Amino acid sequence: MSSPDLPVEVITRIMSLLSVAERREASLVNKAWYQSSLDHTLQDVVYNLAVGCGGELGWADAWSASGMPSRASVSAVLTCTDGSHAARQALELAARRLGPSLEQLALRGAALQEAILPAVLQHCPRLLSLDLTGCDGLFMPGMLLGRPEECELARPGLRNLQRLSLAGLRYLSDSTFNRLVSLTPHLSHLSLAGCHMTFDFYPYSSHNGRKDADPSGRPQDSTAMLLLRNLLSFLQQHADTLTGLDLSGLGLTMQTACAIVSVPGLHLTSFLLRDCKDLSDAAVQAIVTAQPFLEVLDVSGCTLLTDKAALAVSLGLPGLRRLGMGHLRHLTDAGLSGLACLPRLTALSVPECHQLTGKDLWDKGSCNRDGASVMAGERPQLRAEAEGGQGTALAPLQELSLRYCNIAASSVVSLAVALGASLRELDLSSCVAVTDASVRAISTSLATLRVLRLAWCRELTDWGLLGIERPCLQPLLPSSHTSSSGPKFSRSFGNIGFFSPPPVWPVGLAPPSPAEVEAGEVGPRLSALTQLAELDLANCFRVTDASLTQVLRFPELRCLHVSHLCELSDAALLALSRGCPSLERLSLAGCYRLSDGGLAAAAPLLRRLRHLDLSRCEQVSDSVLDALAGSCPWLRSLDVSRCGRITLEAVERLQAALPELGDVHMRSANGQDLAYAL
Repeated sequence: MSSPDLPVEVITRIMSLLSVAERREASLVNKAWYQSSLDHTLQDVVYNLAVGCGGELGWADAWSASGMPSRASVSAVLTCTDGSHAARQALELAARRLGPSLEQLALRGAALQEAILPAVLQHCPRLLSLDLTGCDGLFMPGMLLGRPEECELARPGLRNLQRLSLAGLRYLSDSTFNRLVSLTPHLSHLSLAGCHMTFDFYPYSSHNGRKDADPSGRPQDSTAMLLLRNLLSFLQQHADTLTGLDLSGLGLTMQTACAIVSVPGLHLTSFLLRDCKDLSDAAVQAIVTAQPFLEVLDVSGCTLLTDKAALAVSLGLPGLRRLGMGHLRHLTDAGLSGLACLPRLTALSVPECHQLTGKDLWDKGSCNRDGASVMAGERPQLRAEAEGGQGTALAPLQELSLRYCNIAASSVVSLAVALGASLRELDLSSCVAVTDASVRAISTSLATLRVLRLAWCRELTDWGLLGIERPCLQPLLPSSHTSSSGPKFSRSFGNIGFFSPPPVWPVGLAPPSPAEVEAGEVGPRLSALTQLAELDLANCFRVTDASLTQVLRFPELRCLHVSHLCELSDAALLALSRGCPSLERLSLAGCYRLSDGGLAAAAPLLRRLRHLDLSRCEQVSDSVLDALAGSCPWLRSLDVSRCGRITLEAVERLQAALPELGDVHMRSANGQDLAYAL
């Protein structure tokens, strides 16, 4: 008996819960499911188009011949763009075909001429986001939108623009900046990260013997550089709409930061200040005071900041949702003591803060206690609020990054217990103190975890992944070394037995045998994290087949990194292929034990695979590429660098079989040094 037809709304709802690969498979059920997969709410399409670069414009020819289906929401990333006539034609073709539906356009690093941008923008009336990062060719002549007719062409595309990125521009000046932003009345987010901006020296100021204003009384715009005065004028004009500002890498000082955040009517919710080396604790306190409604703040790389800045944030930004304070060498556990009581904090990133140990990091009892004492006399009103809020619940943290921190194993256990109900993403990469007990605590408490990164955790072994208590370590020295008759130093160095190498696997660190697994007291395994979508075990060199064949069973896993696991064999690869049927990204770099037979057997089980890294897999040959061509139709990128048995002819056959394979790297493969963008 056939099942009754489901309403379109129900099928669309089911589709929204699936990944892109799963939607593609589900759309083949019948016509109703196919039509539901085309619903406009599911169409978040991103086109990555290569324009220029030697005239390889095959996609443009295909579009000219067949046309493109209409989409409700489209994003386009155009790369490798040069200033040739063919590239301009291809760019205009993409704008005409995608423009009516285009909402996001990225031209990062494109070598465009200033006349091309208005010609493209006139076809994009629904554009909401424009990324011109590194497009120096547009701004170097200083004539962008310099003619009235160019402004009229660009006006339809910039009328509804909300996000504008001008990051990394070396030739941005007052005049070009003002002409561009004058056409964006609804701009809400602006990025000037890495631009050249002058804070103190004004070349047209009166003390240089020149007039400071034109006849109308307005200060003159610089045609050579971007001035702080001009930025402040822009902020005053757009204060009612602007909510996000990225000034990373601009070297803001105390004075400039205060001038920016003190603009009347400016209420920022997002402020990014990464790598502002001159930013001080006092500047952060001024920012917190002037912009108390910030929801996103990132001061990573501001090396002068100390615990006072972190405490000011925890006491003065009650609505904070995301905080980045990475690469701060003076930050300690005391500085982060008050963050646990921020009621809306969902993401915390503190990588490479080497003084952090994680002790009492998310302990409700220490909320704001240290902060109130440190800030006493400086912020009494915030201190009173902090002391009054000690009874609040812990922040529902969902993302936590502690990579390269000296986190103690006991701290990982306490964090897992405290954040078990909310945490979705945990990054402990290169935390050398993470042990098997830490992994067992993660497997026990963080049942809803979606992303787990444990790369370079060298103390992690099979025992932890299997949830088994590891036996006590025993001394490595043989009995002959401990007896009085063992090797000794002598004047002639005739007896050199003390130079004998130790065994490869110390007693207690060797992989558990099947008998030990059955006899041991088994606790929660890593496979208990059934909702895991990304797992990184790269360079955990003590992890072997003994655990991988049993714990890599994640039905929703999309991304898996097991690079440089020297003990990973064909059997483990086959097991993980069966246990993780939804894999889309797989990194096997440096797994030199893998052979053609194992990869050929696993390929039919990885039909959703889109990105595969086989670099430095020395036993892999051309036959693997033939197996991928027949079993992985959605493959988009492949890395076979330093695979000496891979030939260029096999790569060309693979590209012919998979036309959508767009990125193949084979550096130093078979004596060649090639990187294809096919």
